[in-house]
Amino acid sequence: IPKSGGTTTKAIYECLHQTLASRAGSLPKFGHDKDEEIVAFHPWRENGPTYVNVDTSTPEGILHAEEMGLVPSGLADLIITGYISFAIEHLFDDAHKGR
Repeated sequence: IPKSGGTTTKAIYECLHQTLASRAGSLPKFGHDKDEEIVAFHPWRENGPTYVNVDTSTPEGILHAEEMGLVPSGLADLIITGYISFAIEHLFDDAHKGR
């Protein structure tokens, strides 16, 4: 399977102390998978990377992120997904454009 650079991108943005939206934020082991409000948290240690409690790795997760207001919340600096067109269609609007 060819690599697209997602793992490297995540590592770079983690080092830059950016808040990420990806699958890791919704893993049950971190205790935020059932949250009803969107939050940013440190899954591994207080001075480690920050993630938002959504899963943008699947269309279902993207729809859930839309319902929770991921983009309007302004919490995520970077959204990581393999479903780019789907994410654009469901997460962004005229008032909240991607950069």
